[in-house]
Amino acid sequence: RGNRENRLHAMRSATATAVLFLSLGRGAAGFASPATVASSAYRSRFGAASAPALSRARVIAAITDEDVSAALARCRERFPKARPGNMMWIEADRVRFALKELAKVYGEENALEMARKEPRALFFETSYFAPSFKAFAETFGEEEAKGMVLRNPNLLAVKPTGYGGADAAGPEAMYASYVVDATRG
Repeated sequence: RGNRENRLHAMRSATATAVLFLSLGRGAAGFASPATVASSAYRSRFGAASAPALSRARVIAAITDEDVSAALARCRERFPKARPGNMMWIEADRVRFALKELAKVYGEENALEMARKEPRALFFETSYFAPSFKAFAETFGEEEAKGMVLRNPNLLAVKPTGYGGADAAGPEAMYASYVVDATRG
């Protein structure tokens, strides 16, 4: 890494760590030990013999009409001013497609849970789901990556590579997922 990149990485890490410890000091529940999170992240990044393979859900999810209706209702509830033609409007076909793409990578139950937690996830670029998960899994391991994205479905919007991409995610992404999940209203 170049000197500038090292400084930026150090600043981001310090900021994420400060946010985490401030949140812990306020008694937020549901946090894993920072040492545990960091060790699994560093173990997979620096100590793993080989990067984990991307595993797809064995059975492509059978997303039902009821699942689509529930997700669509959640979108309408979350974005009550959305009308056809504006950017927060979504059709049932798009909901079904996004849920199926999520289910291919994260499993049906996780896909439905992410759509419940963050309906905007259905608007994200679906072509990012699998490659971003693969990048997160190479850094954190498959189960940890699934848990991180389940806690913070906004990570589904992250590009697989490039500036701010999933391939550059560090322990601060894991820490932030706990903060986001604990403070979700």
